[in-house]
Amino acid sequence: MGSVHLTAGYGEDDIGFVYRPTWFTGTDNDEVVATLADSDNFFVAGHWKDNITAKGQAVIVKEQNKDVTLIGLEAGFRDHPDYLFRLLSNAIFEK
Repeated sequence: MGSVHLTAGYGEDDIGFVYRPTWFTGTDNDEVVATLADSDNFFVAGHWKDNITAKGQAVIVKEQNKDVTLIGLEAGFRDHPDYLFRLLSNAIFEK
């Protein structure tokens, strides 16, 4: 499954609610599917101490030649960020 399927239904500049997001480094041998925006105002609202360290970092990574996808956005967190549930289903089911 290619990265187009993983992000199907989302725009390039979409905004989503995240809880305890994480990002991935050392992704040279992997396909980076999505990153946080690479601008100083990428974080719109909320409480996230030292959030600037995440600017432009990879948040969805697909491991090359393996069926492994890492999503650092808590896409299944408590039904609150239901807008991100599609990421989970896209990662599990192919078209």
